[in-house]
Amino acid sequence: MTLYQFKNLNESGQLAVIWEHGVTIAHREDEIYRFILYSLFNFHVEYKFHKESDIIHERKAFCTDTALEPYLHSIDISDLKT
Repeated sequence: MTLYQFKNLNESGQLAVIWEHGVTIAHREDEIYRFILYSLFNFHVEYKFHKESDIIHERKAFCTDTALEPYLHSIDISDLKT
């Protein structure tokens, strides 16, 4: 599946693809929101939840490395072999 195909799915279709094929790779939070980052095929999907209501505030699908910067400090690479 490509990023374009994923973005063309409706919300329930996107969730089904994430549950079936996505891998959770990082979590982060700020004062108001909780973020979960998934790896999916050759792109990533970030969900932004309001901490108090636990309602999805935003969903972003992307393939750029710069969008991963907020997560780089929290990804554990110690188990990776060279």
